Amino acid sequence: MIKNKKILVVGAGNAGRPVANLLNFLDNSILVNDLNSYDDLPKKAQKNIDILKNRGIKFLLGSHSKIAIEDFDCVFISPNIPKTSPFIKKLMAAYSNGDISLITDRDVGLILNGLIHIPMIGISGTDGKTTSTNMINYIMKEKQETLIFSSLQSSLVIEGLVEMIINDEGRNKDLAIFELPHGTIRLVNGLDLSAGLLINLTPDHMDEFNSYEEYIERNIAIKDLIDKKGIIIANGDDPIISTRLNTIKSRYIVYGLKNPQKIEFDDKSYYNPNLEYDVFAEDIKLNGLYGSSFKMKTSGFPTLVCDKCGLINCDCENIQYKNILPFEREIVLKIPGLVNVENAIATISMGLIFGLDLDYLINRIGNFNGVSGRFEKIDIVNDVNIFMDASHNPESMEKLLNGLKISNRLIISVDNPDTLTPRDKFKIGEVLSKYTDLIISSSKNETTEVVDIDASIEIFKGVNCGPCGENDVEFFITDSVFKSIFKALSIAKPGDTILHIGPGVVNAYDNVKNDIKNGIEFFKALSGKIVLIGGCGTVGSLMARVLNDNGFEVTVSDSCKSSYLEAIFKDEGIGLDLGGHSEDIIKSATAFFLAPSLKENKKVFSKINKYLKSLNISNIYGVEDILDNFSTNKIVIGVTGTNGKTSTVHILKNIFKTAGLKVPEHNLNLQGNTELIPSLQARLNGDVSVVEIGTFGVKGEIERSVKGSFIDLGVITNITKDHLKNVNFNDYINCKKELAIYVDDLILNGDDINLINFKKYNENGDNTFYGIKQINEDIDNEDVEDKEFVYENSIIDHPICPICKNEIKNINPILNNLGKFKCLCGHTNPKLDVFASNIQFIDFNEEINTNNLNKNSNNLSNSNYNTNSNTTSNSNTNSSTNSNNNQNTDSNNFLNYKNSGKHIKYSLNIGKNHGEIILSNSGIYNVYNSLAAAATAYNFGISFEDIVKGISSFEGVPGRFELINNSPKIILDFAHNPAGVVSVIQTVFSIYEKELNDKNNKLIILNSISSESGMESDIQMAKTLSKGDILIPISQSSIVATDKADLNNLVVNEKNLNAKNTKNNKSNEKSLKIIKLKGKYDFKKEGTLGASKEQIKEAIEIAIDLANENDIILILGEAGIKFSKEIIKNYLK
Repeated sequence: MIKNKKILVVGAGNAGRPVANLLNFLDNSILVNDLNSYDDLPKKAQKNIDILKNRGIKFLLGSHSKIAIEDFDCVFISPNIPKTSPFIKKLMAAYSNGDISLITDRDVGLILNGLIHIPMIGISGTDGKTTSTNMINYIMKEKQETLIFSSLQSSLVIEGLVEMIINDEGRNKDLAIFELPHGTIRLVNGLDLSAGLLINLTPDHMDEFNSYEEYIERNIAIKDLIDKKGIIIANGDDPIISTRLNTIKSRYIVYGLKNPQKIEFDDKSYYNPNLEYDVFAEDIKLNGLYGSSFKMKTSGFPTLVCDKCGLINCDCENIQYKNILPFEREIVLKIPGLVNVENAIATISMGLIFGLDLDYLINRIGNFNGVSGRFEKIDIVNDVNIFMDASHNPESMEKLLNGLKISNRLIISVDNPDTLTPRDKFKIGEVLSKYTDLIISSSKNETTEVVDIDASIEIFKGVNCGPCGENDVEFFITDSVFKSIFKALSIAKPGDTILHIGPGVVNAYDNVKNDIKNGIEFFKALSGKIVLIGGCGTVGSLMARVLNDNGFEVTVSDSCKSSYLEAIFKDEGIGLDLGGHSEDIIKSATAFFLAPSLKENKKVFSKINKYLKSLNISNIYGVEDILDNFSTNKIVIGVTGTNGKTSTVHILKNIFKTAGLKVPEHNLNLQGNTELIPSLQARLNGDVSVVEIGTFGVKGEIERSVKGSFIDLGVITNITKDHLKNVNFNDYINCKKELAIYVDDLILNGDDINLINFKKYNENGDNTFYGIKQINEDIDNEDVEDKEFVYENSIIDHPICPICKNEIKNINPILNNLGKFKCLCGHTNPKLDVFASNIQFIDFNEEINTNNLNKNSNNLSNSNYNTNSNTTSNSNTNSSTNSNNNQNTDSNNFLNYKNSGKHIKYSLNIGKNHGEIILSNSGIYNVYNSLAAAATAYNFGISFEDIVKGISSFEGVPGRFELINNSPKIILDFAHNPAGVVSVIQTVFSIYEKELNDKNNKLIILNSISSESGMESDIQMAKTLSKGDILIPISQSSIVATDKADLNNLVVNEKNLNAKNTKNNKSNEKSLKIIKLKGKYDFKKEGTLGASKEQIKEAIEIAIDLANENDIILILGEAGIKFSKEIIKNYLK
């Protein structure tokens, strides 16, 4: 024995800890040292370290640098620590020099052997150790006092044996039974086992070994632990064990099913030789989940029982052992699977060699209900059985599933097969696909608690290459067992079986089992009656609808007495409890969901929680539970950008609906989006989902929306300065760039200089560019000064090249920052995949044929020329110009178009497809919006004919250039940034050019904009709005900006400028009247809501009083959109 020494134990893992514990028990002073910090060690190790610290063992973790070797008498080096480590080399050098003694594995084994005085049974092999250990203990414990150590008891054998010694647990015991995993079998070298069981030796944990042979030698070492009087029971079906029986020095018994296996590893195959079985099974009948029956046969085999005294391990001279005579008996098992037939044969044989009666053993094994975590039944829900099993490698899974007959569908849930050891996940996928058509893979490594989606993807690849193939196996990925079980139950039908497998059942048994139970409880709670409190709000209503769409019974309970969503709730079958919370409805609920506003309000939540608990209700959930446990099974398209998001979304939806597809709507009265709305909307029932994302330009916002909404296809309309209150423009661009980074396929505006460069962030995906084809796109020969003049007149900054960071001089602007660019560094517009050409303004009354597809070149100015933006055709230019009298051939600036129409007509070009589009919601910005929608729909697979019909039948979006009155014309628009304001003003002057050129008519502008871009942008918008005749600033920011912009001086300068460039134009007589509200209002800005209803009312009354029947009143900003219709309706009665 080693006593009274100062001992250094290197390694705080499964070997080092029990050795330190044992040596500490022998009155040695112990320091355990490990390179890993405490936090880097598994939680189970941390727990055991805390126990050892309380016993006086010291730990130095995270570094070897503070260790002074000369302070120690002895050192123990854990077996798995690399011998190449500099610190280990230093220790071995000290040992060679005689400066320190080395404690070996065998020293530890001999110490243990000297302290244990009862017979021991050891079980070794790759798979089935825990089941066999517990099965043997089950038959033994009725006849003897046993000690058991297995992973099921959360006890490694070495830890269990040491604790047995320290606590003197073996004093009143007759037998110790333990499994011998490969990691600690070396530490019991020196033990004398009375009996051993060698189950199988398939490849596993191969990252810890240099070769398969090394792995075999480690595990087969149990044969050398058998006492000279002992017996080892060996599986003859295993090709490795059966070929090495001649190396066993003790007596041995060969068992099996007479079903020789083949092992293939590293391009080598291993086969069984012909051999005689001592005991085996035949006539096996598998009864699915209800066990099996078979005949057990033997030709006889020896026992451990002395024929003279009837004892085990006796001291009789010339000892003779009793033998088991040949027999054939029927065995019936409750536990299912072929692998348990194998385990039962070995267990009965073990009982027989210890002298137990055969009839007792047959009866006892027949009553065995299984082992926790080994085909353990967890629950039955809606006639769906739920089991879990510790199978964690291809071979153990094959054994478990082979012959497992299930009447209905088998749904397999699998946790991450990796532990600290990576496993062959591809092969696991191949194996599983042979036995099921539905697999749910949790990516969470239950040992390290790290989510690794690549592990699930590798399983999926194996499934696709399996015998069934990708088309026959449904495959889902989650990030926890909880979600997997909930998903499985959501899919399962009565009679199905859910089986969860994986190493987590061994290494994190309690966590995995709790996850399974919690998943079941969550499903049960939702399967009853759900009450959603606060369901009339924006997020709450969508929560209710998602739950309802997933087949659960939902009632919305809200304190509000009515809701504009009532009709939708009723139409979708959602119950309503409005104007209070009915106690009867509350009491009938099995689950409660709270809208985020209620759950985040501590005072309100506390009150609700207290009330629900008084009714013994504990199942209270939130939006995160919906997002975590419900996904979408359709393509989701995410649309972002500065302007045009909402219109693009609505046009795209109209195209899909025209094509006969169902598109889920959130049906909410709101401007913009929170992150939760697209995530919930994407989960509503439908064929394809289109969501608006990235409203606020906040870092991480789009990334979270992409992941939360499962976006497959991304659309970016444009990028201009907006929401810049706390960030600069580059930061804003980077926010939008997140879509390019996290989505594979992109639809990009090819006329936006800021978007063109996004393709480099999406090199592995598909990039589709859309834009407007100009009549003359060769901008190299254009007059730079003229172009700069036109551009500056739009009140937009010069674009900065994203490549060289210099101002771009060669520009042909089309709309705001959109147009044709060519930087001196060579950066220019890409080739357009989808484009508009031959753009015209037409009168309301012009005959329209929305089915006019594949027009000839006379109506398509660009139908015959190359789509490369640097190539044009003179003949096409002439023909398009001659055939369209209303079109101004200077398409570089659409503000100067000579027209008096109200619609826009253009030719849509996608590849070889050409068709005529009529836009009822006029404006060049809507040409771009419709192009974005067309490119997206075409990418999705919608026919060109349906795209044309869908765009041409689109009637517009409320609040987006919405005409709500004809005389005077009153237009609402949600413009809220400089580019949006310029677009609206350009559209007004384009559509109503005839009216506005009449000096008797006025453009009256009401500005309620409350931008998120700071005062500089507010001033820029005020300057743009000076093009009107009367300007009424309403919001506080617009009032301040109007004052700072010095608009009257600006108008005078603009008048002089226009006089030099135009003739007989109303702008030469330009004057601007600014009217401020007289009322005193104390309104605080709320996001982009910049004015109250009362402010809007006063402004509208002023405007209508000033307007004649041909005037145009333009109301801008969110407040105008929100309040104007009701005010005007009442005012004009």
